[in-house]
Amino acid sequence: MSKKILLALCAALACGMLFGCSSAGGSVASQANAVETTDAASSADTSAVDPNSESAHAASLGITEVDMDYVKAGNAAAVIDIRDFADFAGDLTNDEDRGGHVPGAVNVPYANMVDKNGEPIEQVRLDRIFSHAKLDPEGETVVYGYGSEDAFSVAKLLSVSGYNNVSVWTDGYDAWAADTSNEVEKSSLSCCCVE
Repeated sequence: MSKKILLALCAALACGMLFGCSSAGGSVASQANAVETTDAASSADTSAVDPNSESAHAASLGITEVDMDYVKAGNAAAVIDIRDFADFAGDLTNDEDRGGHVPGAVNVPYANMVDKNGEPIEQVRLDRIFSHAKLDPEGETVVYGYGSEDAFSVAKLLSVSGYNNVSVWTDGYDAWAADTSNEVEKSSLSCCCVE
């Protein structure tokens, strides 16, 4: 079976999972909005941050930001790439300098975590996705994507799902690919086409 057919099957499976299910139970978005400011976030200096921004809300959940040097150091237990599988696999679809992903990153597409209206899917389904990706709730998880907004959205989902040490790499894959000294991996399989 060709790579293109496998990609199409994976995308179809993900779409069926997202759009074929009802949204019973409480919304993760409402849970994320109900979480109070943590002690770590309350001691952070947020004077230069727009209080309505994604990063301000993420800071209120204890989510930190990291830079490329931190990602290169390899200190995190898991690095998750939340871009679409085609981009993760190495297809040049978004004007990247080089296709692929950060070495060792796990593909957990953001599109699999939201319904057709862009709202987070049910908690039980999120738990299944995070478990399938073998994420450790106690280990540090660094999230990156196309940019900061999608990465912060996923970081918040992880946080309200019980992951206690979540960081966002706001520059994302484009910054990694632009630096030709960085190694790039390509992949033929995604871990998270699960229901």
